[in-house]
Amino acid sequence: MLIAQVTDMHIVARGSHWLSIPATDTAERLKKVINKINALVPKPDIVLFTGDNTEDGKRESYEHLLEILKPLAVPFFIIPGNHDNREEMRAAFPQMPYEGNFLQLAALNYPLGLIGLDTLIPGEDEGSLSRESITWLEEKLRENPHKDFLIFLHHFPVKVGQSYFDTIRFIPDEYFARVIAENANAIGLIAGHYHKPFSSSYAGKPCFIGHSSAPLYAFPNYQAMSGPKLELTPPAFTLYRWDEEKVLSAETVMVVDREDVVGL
Repeated sequence: MLIAQVTDMHIVARGSHWLSIPATDTAERLKKVINKINALVPKPDIVLFTGDNTEDGKRESYEHLLEILKPLAVPFFIIPGNHDNREEMRAAFPQMPYEGNFLQLAALNYPLGLIGLDTLIPGEDEGSLSRESITWLEEKLRENPHKDFLIFLHHFPVKVGQSYFDTIRFIPDEYFARVIAENANAIGLIAGHYHKPFSSSYAGKPCFIGHSSAPLYAFPNYQAMSGPKLELTPPAFTLYRWDEEKVLSAETVMVVDREDVVGL
């Protein structure tokens, strides 16, 4: 099974720019990512959009996002990040199989099951999971003990070593850790939020953070608590492969212009 993760797009309304900086060009960057995914051979089985889909959670921004996603030739699931709005997202994506009060979902009809979690706290940068959501997750895992699941969420539950982002991550409680650790069919977690690719482990399971579609944050050092600039590296996404031996691997795919590719 091949899974593409696209994260932190930060789309704004048509005619606007992320952070009011034209060079951020988040809409064009996402279009390049979509084109690259459509051109992959083989194509992914599913695309997971893991939050900060828009910058401001406004209807106009979701309308712009929907327009950009129209050419995507692969099915997708989408969950919120701290810059999103639950009500506007639910209205923009009525086809999503969200369950309960949160924008959480579970899909069993793939070789690797998928569970998306909603870590949004309205008005806050950090993330959280309600006890209701963790209980829902536990029930999904225990109802399907012979199905392996990949869990995707926006906020990462591990420390990345950058002081500011470590204060606005998802700080999980013991209940969540126990659910992940004790259910063998929870094979790993993937997240966004940091904009940079990062690999770690959580509760004994692999935890991957995907590269953003939007530009990277560039802090002056790992101890910085404010003052990030932007690093205009090419947009990127992550490909995850789940093979017949039940091994999950991750690869960052940079989306470069053709003139940046030379022959040997």
